[in-house]
Amino acid sequence: MRADKYTFLVLPDNQDPSRSYTFSTKAIRRVIFALITLVLLLILSGFYLIPKALRYNKYATENEMLLNERSQVQSVLDDYKRIKQVNDFIRKSLGPQLDLTDPPDSMITEYPVAGTDANITLPDGMYRATGLLENLPTYPPIRGFINAPFRVKSKFSLTDHLGVDLSSIDDRVVKAAAKGFVVFSNWTYYYGNTVIIDHQNGYLTIYAHNERNLVEQRQLVDRGEPIAILGNTGHSAGAHLHFEIWLDGVPVDPLTLIPEFTVYNRSNFPEAIE
Repeated sequence: MRADKYTFLVLPDNQDPSRSYTFSTKAIRRVIFALITLVLLLILSGFYLIPKALRYNKYATENEMLLNERSQVQSVLDDYKRIKQVNDFIRKSLGPQLDLTDPPDSMITEYPVAGTDANITLPDGMYRATGLLENLPTYPPIRGFINAPFRVKSKFSLTDHLGVDLSSIDDRVVKAAAKGFVVFSNWTYYYGNTVIIDHQNGYLTIYAHNERNLVEQRQLVDRGEPIAILGNTGHSAGAHLHFEIWLDGVPVDPLTLIPEFTVYNRSNFPEAIE
């Protein structure tokens, strides 16, 4: 005869009285059925949710990659706009009456660049007469050390810094890195007092955050000639010179042309201006 009820007896190890629990067969079957159903639901949910979670992770990764690519594209566009703005500004500053066309072949001389297979092309006349180095921005604008190096945006750097920041304690006079033509000498919101010099060979130099500019727009300057006083104007955290070199509309690391900067370091200038 099948039992209709089951009794479970609990016997403690100490002197406490025993306890008994009685369950009907139907109740036990319902509990077992509920447990089996719960396990099956968990298994089915796993088969349904795990692939969905994996797809979500995949979509999230792809979305992040798309956002990064979009950010990189935007960075390239921003850099392109800045290069174009600089180029347009220089063209406008030079004025329509100046001849910006290339000189004839008879007035061009090519000079080899030491250590490379490249040649530098310079026109004759005023720029050639003063020598090859007069129009190459290789003269240190101040004697100082780099406290913020040149860098471009990459996966290792979220922001760019298209020049170097130079600090000094014994050289407050900013000098022209090469012979050239001043195309801008004025105040800007971000860079404060700024001087831009065109060197007529594809090179352009920028000197920013000056306390005071010593040259005027459309003025010819010689290599090493004072053009400004080191300062802290514009968006600047301390007195320094922000110095940029551009070649054919592309920013160049000043260290490639002025290796003297590498020998300057903070230990040589313990009391450097910040």
